[in-house]
Amino acid sequence: MRRPSDRKWKWFLRILLLSLTVMACGKQTDGRAKTDALSLLAHMEQTDHSYAYRDGRIYYRQYHKDSFEEAALWADYHPMADTDKEIVCIDADGEKTVLFSDKGYGDIYLIGERFYMTEMITQVKGDENYIYSNIYSVDMQGQNRIDYGYGEIYDFDMDRKFLILKMDPEGTSVKTYCALNCMSGEMIPLDVDFGDDLTFWDYQDGWCYFDAHQEASEGICRVVAVSLEGEQKEIIALASDYEAENEYGYSEELCEMGVVGDRIYIVFGGYAGTAYCFQGGKIITIKLDGSDYRSMAIESSSDAFYVCFDAGKPLVFIPQRWTEDEVEYETTVWDVESNTVFMSDFPQQLIYEQRTHSIWPYREHIAPRTLCALRDDGTNVYALPDDSGRIVRIATKIDEAIVPRGDGEVDYINYQHLYYADGFLYFEVEFNIYDAESSIGWRDGYRRLQTDVYRLKLDGNVMELLYSY
Repeated sequence: MRRPSDRKWKWFLRILLLSLTVMACGKQTDGRAKTDALSLLAHMEQTDHSYAYRDGRIYYRQYHKDSFEEAALWADYHPMADTDKEIVCIDADGEKTVLFSDKGYGDIYLIGERFYMTEMITQVKGDENYIYSNIYSVDMQGQNRIDYGYGEIYDFDMDRKFLILKMDPEGTSVKTYCALNCMSGEMIPLDVDFGDDLTFWDYQDGWCYFDAHQEASEGICRVVAVSLEGEQKEIIALASDYEAENEYGYSEELCEMGVVGDRIYIVFGGYAGTAYCFQGGKIITIKLDGSDYRSMAIESSSDAFYVCFDAGKPLVFIPQRWTEDEVEYETTVWDVESNTVFMSDFPQQLIYEQRTHSIWPYREHIAPRTLCALRDDGTNVYALPDDSGRIVRIATKIDEAIVPRGDGEVDYINYQHLYYADGFLYFEVEFNIYDAESSIGWRDGYRRLQTDVYRLKLDGNVMELLYSY
């Protein structure tokens, strides 16, 4: 009989260790109760920068039918270059004012008396059209524009009023990072000496955290940090398992990373297959100074996680199902201090939403997380207002109040850009039908029929359709 590979033996040992770990925990489970306490949502206006907030007024970009491509794989519609939109202000009474028109898209950052945004622009070079993302700012009347160059906004320090930018100089393949001091206009390069290829992962309290690679050190991933003052430090180096690359055709890499409190949390694993699916990996954590390395005793089957605290103890929630006594639990929880795992009914979708959210603005002592629409007995909206793991129920069965579209011929309805401020819930409802031309094999493509933008006043449950496109 052929002897299983060392990797298969490692997998068997991990499963055995998993059983022993769970046995050591007994039948400990985690049941995070949902609450309707909207008073916990005092700082939720930081969670989605499709909107900007100031003094009871909400600012948003009003799109049109030509603002996005008509059809796309997975209904991921890219913005169209050189198309006009409006920046609109709405107050608590529902009075809307169009401030100005521009060609921007995506997030809006209101810092001081200026909006910081991005736009897609077209450059014609010979017979070819090239599309670039450009970063710019204007005052609150859309005037006195300043352009910062091609690139994207990656993070936002609300306290220091800094934006972290990834710059993409025209005509080069070299991408660089810098910090924009929005008060002075100074662009500060974020230089890293530890690698040729950088991936930005997180920002906290004046420090940017990267995954750095060097051509000469293939298979070595370095987690490095750079401060806004230019100080650099290497926190940990992780080596890929070449056995996985040789036997299964993929190399291990840093798949997810986040800074929470005084620790970094990392998923280190690999992807493979035509769908580029996660193949499993380990979840590790280390303090920001590089000390106190810890690794979860079992392998994770997911590349997503959410960290919260219970009486000061860090708990890592992983969307990995368990079955215990014929009861299925959605989530595995790693208690970092005791290095044990236990079960939880914490909704998996809440964890995935934290991973897919693009930017978490930094502000000391405040850690709100993105809103999420869960389809559990209707479409209901929940929030994670802090780092306790508490789940706040904001609105229930919003699907019953929206206007149906497509004469019933709708294949996919997507709720997105959920935003809460001052007792109002803002959200978009996107109606899509299947599109064979934009599909690729088993990967479904869709054509957008219409997007409706709503505002729901929670006191009285009054729904208002702001506009459609």
